[in-house]
Amino acid sequence: NYHIRGAVSTGQASAIYWNDPDEMKLSVIIDGNREFLTKSEYDAKKDQITKVEGVAVIDGGEKFAVQLKDAQQNSLQNLTTVKDLYGDIVPTELQAMIISAKMNEINNAIKTFGGTMIDTGHAYVTAATTVSNGRFLKCMIGPDGTLGYNDYGVYVRGVVNLTD
Repeated sequence: NYHIRGAVSTGQASAIYWNDPDEMKLSVIIDGNREFLTKSEYDAKKDQITKVEGVAVIDGGEKFAVQLKDAQQNSLQNLTTVKDLYGDIVPTELQAMIISAKMNEINNAIKTFGGTMIDTGHAYVTAATTVSNGRFLKCMIGPDGTLGYNDYGVYVRGVVNLTD
């Protein structure tokens, strides 16, 4: 197993200070505007929130929010049904790999904001998922940053793309 730690030159002469990586923020809509809230900010503004989008993830050139709960309670067996019902919220292949790689941090944040953690024992469908010989390929399974296969049904954990 290999670990990857990326680095990018910023060209900044002064120090850049990062927030605690465990303090992921919640993407919400308030008065038609997107805001990113810490837990304490969320608690203070709960009654003003129009929509909760999910835990914000900005990584790998992607900006999206992972929804706080699975889209359905039980596994689905038909990929066409999954894509018809949930195609607009299914994560891309890259988003699913990022979610998998940051699974622990994302699950901690989801729990902090009252959601249901992503079940590392379930296979979650991605936009790249296909079916061959009854096997679901390119599913998000567990926290290793890769996509795998599953011989049973799939679950859906939706994402919301965060565009500027």
